Amino acid sequence: MRSPYSYMIISMLILGVLLSAIAMWSDTLKINGVVKTGDVDISFEGYKVVEGNEFGKPWVADCIVNLNDVENEDLGNAAGNNDLDLNITVVNGYPGYSCTVYFNVSNTGTVPVIGPFYEMPVIPEGINIMFEPMLLQLHPGEKASYEIYLEVLQAAEQGTSYNVQLHLSYIQWNEVAVAIKSATISGYAFNDTNGNSVWDPNEDPLPGVYIELYDDHGNKVGEACTDNNGYYTFMVYPLTLRQYTIKATALPNYQFTTSFTLLATVSPGSHSTDNNFGLRRLPPQLTVTKDFRYTDVDVKKCPAKLGTPLNSIEVEVPNKGPYKGKIRSVDPGAFYGVIQISGEGITQISITDRYDFHFDVEDGEDGKVHVYLLNSSKCVTELDSYSYTVDNTNNVVTVSINLGRPLRAGETILVYLKFKPVPELVGSDWASLSDKQFDNVAYVVTNIGSKSVSASIPLEKK
Repeated sequence: MRSPYSYMIISMLILGVLLSAIAMWSDTLKINGVVKTGDVDISFEGYKVVEGNEFGKPWVADCIVNLNDVENEDLGNAAGNNDLDLNITVVNGYPGYSCTVYFNVSNTGTVPVIGPFYEMPVIPEGINIMFEPMLLQLHPGEKASYEIYLEVLQAAEQGTSYNVQLHLSYIQWNEVAVAIKSATISGYAFNDTNGNSVWDPNEDPLPGVYIELYDDHGNKVGEACTDNNGYYTFMVYPLTLRQYTIKATALPNYQFTTSFTLLATVSPGSHSTDNNFGLRRLPPQLTVTKDFRYTDVDVKKCPAKLGTPLNSIEVEVPNKGPYKGKIRSVDPGAFYGVIQISGEGITQISITDRYDFHFDVEDGEDGKVHVYLLNSSKCVTELDSYSYTVDNTNNVVTVSINLGRPLRAGETILVYLKFKPVPELVGSDWASLSDKQFDNVAYVVTNIGSKSVSASIPLEKK
């Protein structure tokens, strides 16, 4: 019978093994267990070499590519032919010369495979190599496209030849004991309420921030969004020490308090952490506009018809007869002056609208003043929590609106004032009418700010 101490020792050993496995998982991906289910066969399928530009002149150097499918590479491997060799030779290289080799790999076997797992036995001095494919599963008949970039460094000698050998292998989707050395780049996005670019203890993480990762050749190699904890992470597979650029995109109505791009340097098996982005919410922005519309409004539709814009008012002035030189009629005889107000967080609105002597705010079938809520889908709801006064003697309208809740992003308050010509306008002498412009100014005060806006519309003779 085992003593309690024996069970304790066994438990501690098991725990130690589990913790070691977890530690290995952090920088090594292992795919375990193999079942022979078919034939694994991977083949190259074409390539293309693109040399860099040298101010419009052809390169003196040359980039020579040799693709080799390794047959029966491992006689003890029942999986089949799953190895490929890519050999690139730069002949007569000199500082600044570069070339990119694009190539395809096809699954010509009968089972799905995962890859590429790759190694480069020797990285020649004086040349920079970038090759970082993402692991992909290829089903039979599918192919994947890759690229490898080579650049001769400035410190290299003129006329030197460089040979690069890249060994690629693929495994059956359930193959045993394959380890890939990886590196991670991670960080957080946070709500920097005090704007000091530091994540202080009382500041919350920001989810939903879009993050992109670029390699040192400018290629995008990853994208992510921060999670509910504001966290993001990328797994990369660099051959050597590599520098990456992390780029964040601000949330709507936020601005960065840190740089929106960061640099992270990693090597195989390393981890770059705390690549953090600080953002602060912008103050609410009040937007107010004013224009004139025809009365062809239909707020019951969705999206609603908000009225056709009105650019001028036409007046009929006969050239002869008893009404010669007099304004006989006005078209349109009624129209709307429309005030549009938006700004996230608005709860209270006070409007003073002043207009000149040509028109009055008058009753119509729909009343003198109406207030609507226009949502982000362009659907309209009429509000009932508002009041107004009309003073056509002093030509001023006041409107008070209590929304009951903060206005959301994408929502707009619409205020419709119905204008009709004053009785004295029809029958007056057109030539003696010195002011042939209808002017309107709205003063808008809200809990997030104040703004005034003006609008004018000409009176034109038909």
